[in-house]
Amino acid sequence: MKVARLVLLIVFILVALLMVWAWPQLEIVTGFAAKKACSYSYISERNIESINEIDLSDFPLSLVTVELKPELASASASVLGLKKSTAILRNGLGCTLLKGKDDFYIEKMTPTPTTTSTPLPKKVYQNNPSISKAISLAMDSEGEWQKKTTTFLVVHNDSIIIEAYSKGFDSETEILGWSMTKSILNLLFGMLIKDRVVGLTDKDLFPAWENDERKDITIANLLRMDSGLKWTEEYESVCDITQGLYKEEDFVAFARNKKLETPTGEVWEYASGSSNLLSGIMRRKFESYQDYLNYPQHRLFEKLGISDAYIETDEAGNFLMSSYMYAKARDWAKLGLLYLHKGKWQGEELLSEDYINWSLTPGVEPTYGAHIWLNTDQALYPSVPADAYKFSGYEGQYVVVIPSLELVVVRTGLSKGPPFDMDEILKAVITSTITQ
Repeated sequence: MKVARLVLLIVFILVALLMVWAWPQLEIVTGFAAKKACSYSYISERNIESINEIDLSDFPLSLVTVELKPELASASASVLGLKKSTAILRNGLGCTLLKGKDDFYIEKMTPTPTTTSTPLPKKVYQNNPSISKAISLAMDSEGEWQKKTTTFLVVHNDSIIIEAYSKGFDSETEILGWSMTKSILNLLFGMLIKDRVVGLTDKDLFPAWENDERKDITIANLLRMDSGLKWTEEYESVCDITQGLYKEEDFVAFARNKKLETPTGEVWEYASGSSNLLSGIMRRKFESYQDYLNYPQHRLFEKLGISDAYIETDEAGNFLMSSYMYAKARDWAKLGLLYLHKGKWQGEELLSEDYINWSLTPGVEPTYGAHIWLNTDQALYPSVPADAYKFSGYEGQYVVVIPSLELVVVRTGLSKGPPFDMDEILKAVITSTITQ
């Protein structure tokens, strides 16, 4: 009897310790699930069965119960009824995760203009075994789900030569780019600079910084992620990035309160806080809040013939420029092509070539420019020319641009690890274009 009681006591203590450890994580898990279920249900128009099977099937997300309320355009998630999180669809802005009730009432008052989606041309490369190899390396065979690639698209000389989708996805599905959004933020800042709204050397970015060393942080420092602000970025734990995305109403205010940890301009640290500080700076540059909300659509997406792209906001209405842009695979490719063509689109200069060149120049970190990853010395992809660069997002979202070969490669999915190997895929893609 004493042994049984001792075993029960030990089990009770272990469960209690597990709950103490897991309790702070639950809000992250349910927030992640509610936000993704809302966006994929109401933006991408995927059914909840597909979302549960593909996006929320791995532990601990598999513990989550999701409830959709179409009449409210909302999605809620909880674990055994605990730590319920709710996301709502906002007019023209995708979905927003709420902390309590919606007390900001943000919506895009100016209707999104009707933009005709301009398709990229297609080119068929006949009898090319390297194309078949690239597709087989990127995509799972029917009945398998190991590489977890959802979309795969290759553009060569401005024409689509490869396009493949997994079950439940097609050319009309809007895909979450996660941190690929950062590279789009960089384009928008290039446009703000061209429009003479901001400059790379601008300082005194927030009134809260004016009386300490943070006043010397420039827009260039934030774009190159060498501001020196203290930040931790690890999606699998409760840290700054998960706190900002899933626990805070105002990500900009949260990031703005961070203190200096290292001298500005000397140490590189990947920080989504920098991206959302830039979003806050961008918001402050517009006289009208609605002009801020309309800027990406009017200044960028419409120019490229992109009809359905969304950058979502936090509850306070700040674009979450670190993480939350949705676009179709073909439209992610267009954004890669804008980089490839050094800021020009169909003869119009949307942002300057000098800015693109600056963005693709390494800063303190050799493989990072301005919100974009660089294949310097072939460090990222050994089989790919060193002039390659990429947008890169959580779970293996990639837009890889190879200027010397006129290539843009888009891959989205839910895993970036084995058996998926982006370097091998890119090698096959390069071979397929060289052999034509």
